Amino acid sequence: RSFRHIPTDTMINTVRENQSRANFLLLLSILVCAPSGASLASGSYEDRFYQERFNARLSEALKKVRTTLDTERDFAAIGSVAHKYDDKYLMAEYVTNTALQASTNILHRLGFSQAQLEALRAKSIKENRSIVLEIHKEDTCTFLRSREVETDAPTKVVHESGIFGSYTKEKRVSQKFTEYVWEHATAAALSLRLTGEESKVFSQLNGRYSTEIARRSKTTPLRELDVARIPELDVTWLVRNLQQIKIDRSAKDCLTPRRNKQIQDAVRQFVELGNWADRVSHELDNGVWKSYLAAESLPDIFQPVSPIFDVKEGKVISTTDADILLKQHEESLEHFVADVGRQLPAAAEQQKPSPDLLSVMPLMKHWAQTLENHLDSVNYIEHLLKEQLNKAIGRTLSAKDFRDYMMFHNQKKLFKSEYQPRPFTFAVRREAQYSPEGTVAIHYPEDNELIHTSVRVRAPSPAASNMSFPLSASTSVKFHGKHFIHSFLNHQLGYETTTRLELAARARQFSGFIVVLGKIKSATELDPKQAIIVQNKDDLRIPLVLEQIPSPKAFRDFILSLSPEQQRFAQAYRNMQLEGTLFGMVVIQIKPALEKVLNLPPGSLTKEIQLTEDLMTLFIKYQIPTDLISYRGDEVDLGASPLPSHTKDEGARAASSSSMHTRVEQVRQQANTMMRMLESKKTKLVEESQKAAEYAKNQKEAMMRRKLKKDSSHAERATYSTASVTDSKRFVPRMAAMSINTPTIHSSIPPEEVDQTSGAGGDASPQAEMGEQNDSKDGREPEAEVTTFEDRPVGGEGDVATSAAAMEDYTRIAIDLDRALEKLDVDGAARPTKITVEKNGWVKRYRESLLSRSENIKTLLQDDVKRETDRAFDLLDALSRSGGLVLEGAELHVVVAATHAFDKTLVDTVAVDNVNPIEKVERTALIMAAQTHKIKEISSMIDQQFLKRVESTCPVLFEKKN
Repeated sequence: RSFRHIPTDTMINTVRENQSRANFLLLLSILVCAPSGASLASGSYEDRFYQERFNARLSEALKKVRTTLDTERDFAAIGSVAHKYDDKYLMAEYVTNTALQASTNILHRLGFSQAQLEALRAKSIKENRSIVLEIHKEDTCTFLRSREVETDAPTKVVHESGIFGSYTKEKRVSQKFTEYVWEHATAAALSLRLTGEESKVFSQLNGRYSTEIARRSKTTPLRELDVARIPELDVTWLVRNLQQIKIDRSAKDCLTPRRNKQIQDAVRQFVELGNWADRVSHELDNGVWKSYLAAESLPDIFQPVSPIFDVKEGKVISTTDADILLKQHEESLEHFVADVGRQLPAAAEQQKPSPDLLSVMPLMKHWAQTLENHLDSVNYIEHLLKEQLNKAIGRTLSAKDFRDYMMFHNQKKLFKSEYQPRPFTFAVRREAQYSPEGTVAIHYPEDNELIHTSVRVRAPSPAASNMSFPLSASTSVKFHGKHFIHSFLNHQLGYETTTRLELAARARQFSGFIVVLGKIKSATELDPKQAIIVQNKDDLRIPLVLEQIPSPKAFRDFILSLSPEQQRFAQAYRNMQLEGTLFGMVVIQIKPALEKVLNLPPGSLTKEIQLTEDLMTLFIKYQIPTDLISYRGDEVDLGASPLPSHTKDEGARAASSSSMHTRVEQVRQQANTMMRMLESKKTKLVEESQKAAEYAKNQKEAMMRRKLKKDSSHAERATYSTASVTDSKRFVPRMAAMSINTPTIHSSIPPEEVDQTSGAGGDASPQAEMGEQNDSKDGREPEAEVTTFEDRPVGGEGDVATSAAAMEDYTRIAIDLDRALEKLDVDGAARPTKITVEKNGWVKRYRESLLSRSENIKTLLQDDVKRETDRAFDLLDALSRSGGLVLEGAELHVVVAATHAFDKTLVDTVAVDNVNPIEKVERTALIMAAQTHKIKEISSMIDQQFLKRVESTCPVLFEKKN
């Protein structure tokens, strides 16, 4: 307790000056662990409730209350008996008024009369000036005299010898020395005064008391003058409210029995006064006081401040009983001072200090404890609210519990079915008649529970322009398909909040798709950051990070006092931040894109598993140009319309089926030819490598044989052997280079030049083989006209002009939502939230082959993610012919997020702030859903049976101006 009034910086600097590591560690333990040290943290000590300390003091107080009032009556803490909510207000008023009356009794005992206090109170109210309480205390150490002192030294043993032999005896000796006597005196003056006035109202207990210090050294034992620097304390609220207070329950700031203006002002005054009294008692508790009295021999003073409930009457103890307890407190103060007088040592009357003066130190300690009891009592009432709330629900609620409830509330208690938030999980498929390729979902990483979003679906429209994303500085891929606009509402309750989500992408066996992640850059462009191919039972987990930015109301308040130039800069930067909150994800199916780029009818690769795998290998691993494998007849009509996938005419259907089979077979033959060519190149490379290795081995053996020969020309043979070895070493890299330089098929090699660059060996080009096969198959001539499945050219002026009006600018979503929140979120609790993809920590589960039993787990670091992105971009480049084709059937998901933040935990929000978080989050959810679905009348989204309730709890949403 002695550290409570000392500023933290002063304590730390003092210990550092002493250069004592042990003291510094002790100081840290006090600041961190000690309950009294909690007051050093601003605001935290007032709100903490120490259960053990309160229970110990309450048990002792109940014993004394029963003794004082009536041993037959039953008294208990308010939390132990049944009571009403109003009783908590009455109890808060009772303990506060009791603490005020007890403080009045202490001020009287400290020497301030009731008349003086009333005069100060009246003058303070009339002149609107503050009242301060101060103490002036100084210690002096004065030399009095020196004296010669003779004392008996310890017994000395002397060994002597005589005619009868040696013997020992004890001999006492005396010791003389000079003793120096000093007077240690303490003078204290306690006073009250109005600010701006020199005149003070002094306490009647001002005075001086001293003791003598004797020591052999002439050095001063203490500082000659030591003045305590105790700052004055503003006690205006205390003096003006010495009678009683009453909580104004009709005030807007009256939230709970603990959280209202009257109790908050009392707690603030009592905490400051308690710390001040504690410091004064610490300053007065020195050697002078201890020379007169021993603290452990002093009697206890009755404590009247406790949250006591009359069990028989079923209410807070009456005013009559409270007066009896306060009277007992006043009498115990008188008895205490009398006991101090009786314990003073006998001395001349003019030398003995006044018992009242020596009582100041223990009275200050008692005052601090009384005010601490008040703080414990009002915090106990608030603790009781939390405890009863948890017991009513059956558990301690967390942020996850609130999240689960809001999912239930939005679906059952608020929205119409068509506007209800949906789980973020979507099947990757082209149409209903096809099986899904896989799924994409976003969930919470701690429990794998799906997030719920308000979602609006925009079906693909021919009038809508295609969105695009760049693969490189020169290549941009355009895609077309459904658009899903999501709004996600996160919750923060005190320190409990969700800062991370997880994107899960799973592919089925023999299926695959590409996931591109990034930000919405403009109305027609996505800025890609990462991409990855998910195929063949891959299970990918991508961490997403949530980052909040200030709410619109907070931002407006922050820039209010800035200059116009500074405001424009801040607003421009915030607009960039808001656009960064638009998280974009594009899901591109591989099979439809393969069919399109290879000029195959839709659905033709659905059952072609091996062919699809070979094509993926050619495009991803070897980067074979699609022109070398795509179906093209002798005459290709790029402007022809695609074949109908469904027709009522049986003949046309048969022709379409025959055409599909022909096209697939040609692509298969070309792919097989390409695979055989690659295999032959691999075989030739292996053979050449084996020959080079065998040649090197033979050369080495020959060298060893030459070394064994010993003849007259040894030196010449050794020289020749060295030269041979050098030649062999030169020859091996040359052979390797020949094998490495074996030409491979690349996009830069035109199809007609493949046979010229295939190297030695007489391999025929893929085109030659395919041509022969096509010419000789069934003896039929190749088709004269071929219909392709390409789109019409993209990027023409007609396209842009036609689709500009039909395209929605998604970058406006975040800005419009920010304006809506600024207008309708009166609490300023909704904060726009950015969703960014973590560059590290991706987790990929995969199988090496189809029949593998074990599942491999790989963590993708930043370099791995970069390689996966490059692989995905290479495949996209092939599927789109470097941007020449539009990727059909791609799905775009745009997610805008916000976080509704509460400053306290869920229980504290309800019990301390008296706020129903459901109603607050409900309002934010409606605002975000209205922006997502582009609804002007919010009432049209609400289930009619709950409309009246929402109108009463969220009236701002239904005002005409809004």
